[in-house]
Amino acid sequence: MDRALGLRLGTALLVAGALVSCGSGSSTPKADLRTGSVPTPTSVGPSASAPPSADTRFFDGFDNNDNDWPTRTAPDGTTIAVTGGGYQVTLPARNTHYIRPAALAARDDLRSGVSVTGTVRAVSGKTYAVGLACRLSPSERQYYAGRLLQDGTSELVRREKGAGERILDDSHANPIHLPPIHLTQGRPVRLVLFCGEKEGTMDLRLTVNGDVAVQAEDPRPLPENPAGIYAVAGAESPTSTFTFDDVLVEPFTPE
Repeated sequence: MDRALGLRLGTALLVAGALVSCGSGSSTPKADLRTGSVPTPTSVGPSASAPPSADTRFFDGFDNNDNDWPTRTAPDGTTIAVTGGGYQVTLPARNTHYIRPAALAARDDLRSGVSVTGTVRAVSGKTYAVGLACRLSPSERQYYAGRLLQDGTSELVRREKGAGERILDDSHANPIHLPPIHLTQGRPVRLVLFCGEKEGTMDLRLTVNGDVAVQAEDPRPLPENPAGIYAVAGAESPTSTFTFDDVLVEPFTPE
């Protein structure tokens, strides 16, 4: 994505972020993306393909909606549902959603340092960003997010109440090269967002299929809050659709 396109997508984020918020109570080898083969990332321990047994973790493979993820169908084209073994999010152009389930919002033990893992597929859309979030407060409209854009570049962003989004780091100079538009063909991408606080500084890192894409520090950590997922539809298509699967949240402490 060129800078002009990036600015258009960024504008969509700010406009939609002021209007739309879904959350609780609201309506490392590199993979071969040509084949869709995604190896298990070694940086997060056990595979997320099966529910972890430890009570300190949160896992959802979306066989049902027992964790109470928000669902919604709206006249503007927004459709959010647990379906087909995944969590599918369809958004109209210039729209963003940051979402967490009620079961995860209730987990006080997963509000501080966490790693957030998920498999994402972009089903349709020309310009978009999809990713994972930590310290997410839908009511305050603030979070950290690690997001992957359709051209393979990645960003770490910080949104603070009343201040909008700010990019902490991006990979525009060294993108993760993906085949053009292959994400819109349903190819899976494995994302892991590491969020941990050490000596008053927030340590953030995003990996894409096991490779570190971006990392940053924030000397003013946001308040502790649960993790969630994040999706943005750009301005180039009427709607964009994403599917999330195998979402795993577990404690993380930076070294």
